[in-house]
Amino acid sequence: QPVLIRSSYRGRSVEFKWTRPEDDGGCGLTHYRIMKDGVEFAQVAAIEPFYRAIGLEPGAGNAWTIEAKNCRGDWGGESPVLRAYVASLPGQVHQLNATHLSPTELRLTWQPLDSSDIDEVGSHNPDVLKGYELFIDDGLGGRFTMAYDGYNKPFENRFDAGGLVPGRTYRAYIRAINVVGAGPSSDVIY
Repeated sequence: QPVLIRSSYRGRSVEFKWTRPEDDGGCGLTHYRIMKDGVEFAQVAAIEPFYRAIGLEPGAGNAWTIEAKNCRGDWGGESPVLRAYVASLPGQVHQLNATHLSPTELRLTWQPLDSSDIDEVGSHNPDVLKGYELFIDDGLGGRFTMAYDGYNKPFENRFDAGGLVPGRTYRAYIRAINVVGAGPSSDVIY
């Protein structure tokens, strides 16, 4: 199965790798056929299972599959589909703030990324932004755990954290998620 390594909006490219098939049909592999949306996009020698597709439509999502050819000229079946978007990771979220609602509850708010800003969202296509992940520590300087999973909620910009212990100083940070992955973490707030 192909696995996405990197996607670049400005570079108009995606890079992916895959594992060699276990069954080569009784003789060595000679080529891989790269399929984009069901149509042959390229063929590469079966030296290294890696490909970088360039010149792609920015913001577009494509279905990629790989086929292997052995020394007899037989093509194997298609790999599972990799859905990859021509986008970059989202930018850093800013203005994370905490407001005390009660001794055991904080409201965390943040400035959503500007969906019209390519550098913030990672594409001119605002649909690539999937949401936000918010992390809070235990109030004792310990490790952070995810307190809010806002995947598929790109327009939400607040979370109420409850069950906190009075007298502790909690730390929090947030990061944006798009179809490529997670962007950089915000500055940690106390």
